[in-house]
Amino acid sequence: MTTTHTTTATTTPQRREPARQVEFLRLVDFKWMMAGQGWWVDLTRLQRDPGYAGHCIASALTSDCHPLRSCATDLQACFS
Repeated sequence: MTTTHTTTATTTPQRREPARQVEFLRLVDFKWMMAGQGWWVDLTRLQRDPGYAGHCIASALTSDCHPLRSCATDLQACFS
């Protein structure tokens, strides 16, 4: 007796709300622009530690890089 088992593996990608996707992309942009200035940012801590986030944003606001300052201003509004 021969039995055949057919399994279908479907993987549904985790979907994020559009606003959360934009927020996440903004955080990633911020992280890499900060890295370009020589400042390392821990994204997990940035999202969970208001003091750390405030420090990172304050540092970014002192940068000569206009796109980084703009991103920091946007994030400051999100965290407030």
